Amino acid sequence: MRRALAALVLMGGLGSLWWLSRPSASTRAAWVADLERLERHTATAYANLGDRLASRHLSPRELDRVARAALARASSRSEARHALERFVAAFDDAHFRAAAPVGAGQRLLRRLLGRERRDARPIPLALPGDDACARFGAHDRRDGPIAWSTLDGFTPLDGDAATHPFPAGLLRRADAGPLAILRIGLFDAFAFPELCAAEWDRFRTDPTTPEAACDEDCRERFATRLERALLDRLDAELAELAELTTSGANTLLVDITGNGGGSGIVGAMTRAMTTRPIPPRATGFIRHPHSTRRLTAMAEDLRTDLSRSDLSTRQRALLGEALLRLDTAIAEAASPCDLPDLWSSPTGTSLPCATIGRLEPLAPAATAADFAGLESRWLAGSEDGRRPGAWRGELVVLVDRRTASAAEDFAASLQDAGAARVAGERTMGVGCGYTDGGVTLELPATGLTVRAPDCVRFRADGRNEAEGVEPDLPIARNPGDDAQAAARRIVAAISS
Repeated sequence: MRRALAALVLMGGLGSLWWLSRPSASTRAAWVADLERLERHTATAYANLGDRLASRHLSPRELDRVARAALARASSRSEARHALERFVAAFDDAHFRAAAPVGAGQRLLRRLLGRERRDARPIPLALPGDDACARFGAHDRRDGPIAWSTLDGFTPLDGDAATHPFPAGLLRRADAGPLAILRIGLFDAFAFPELCAAEWDRFRTDPTTPEAACDEDCRERFATRLERALLDRLDAELAELAELTTSGANTLLVDITGNGGGSGIVGAMTRAMTTRPIPPRATGFIRHPHSTRRLTAMAEDLRTDLSRSDLSTRQRALLGEALLRLDTAIAEAASPCDLPDLWSSPTGTSLPCATIGRLEPLAPAATAADFAGLESRWLAGSEDGRRPGAWRGELVVLVDRRTASAAEDFAASLQDAGAARVAGERTMGVGCGYTDGGVTLELPATGLTVRAPDCVRFRADGRNEAEGVEPDLPIARNPGDDAQAAARRIVAAISS
């Protein structure tokens, strides 16, 4: 009996403590204020809002109702965070993220797993390549889920990972011509650590690299040099694949399954795959001060160049046309779509106005030579982006549900240009990410940091690339396949 009474007293005490630990009214109000901040941010700074509401059949009012109900039930800051994270997750967009602060334990775990982000400190030039590239955040992303090298008749290219950063080889097929296969694991030069290390060792002993330590400007120079080296190696490997047979491989399969994206090098790598022209695509921007600032800075470069007296007639015409388009876009970015009742009224899945503007290519016919030495030389892309196509045969791009972001740009650009067949599964549907770092939102009460994509890449038919790239040749995923069985099934589908 005494034990029972003691248990009741203890339970009563714990119950009292539970009541004392319940969030106060002011705390709950702060959580709701975070939700309202998040909703305003989503309505003004999320580039894929209209597309996602329609394609995912989302009701803004229902999203708001569910989030408020979850916040009303939340008994801790952690549960309040989860309510807002679920609001963001409903849009099914890998570029739309709500993240809690990373604790010391998580940072330690990342370091132990080799996943710590790049070290921003200056890098001593005496540091050997492996160590320097680790400071850059280099991480090997070459391998993928398909085991091509295990197939009978497959001959890999000879060479190490520094001279042959892209896993590649030639597959001889009994009932078809040879199939060249090349794997791109990520569109990022720092995804190839061996090449990075070899290039760093050349860079640090170059007489034109006088610094004792590599600061931010030096890092940028090295990154540019590394990208050029990677493009050189891509061209060389494509040439080797074509020369492996006397007649030349008639088909190239580029495997970008599981490729999560990368950097701006994707444009140059896309053009290396074909002799066909790859037209620049229209882009979208949020109607927001972030876009106004970015576009205005671009226009200032053009105005600076137009003030020069030594421009050719062609340069002046190209710059003038580009400036007109930019000025129109700036005016559109400065005129936001006002959606004050989006989260409370029964608007359905359509928006009453466009939250994004559209910018056509600024100088579609320009070459790098047109803008050499000008502030606006970015108009024509990099010189590497104007290399002639290194592959001249038939092209197939293999994608899956984990192909995303810049990898979708690669597949969509080649598909829209009629330069390649896309095979496999529909891609993840992520599309364009962030320009100039994007727009970040801090939620003070829950401690979440929110990032939303602020740009759009439009397909040739006007669709948002973030809705995914549909394959021309669907190849369904078989969950029972191992890496070798998947390779066999894909080759059979492509060869039929």
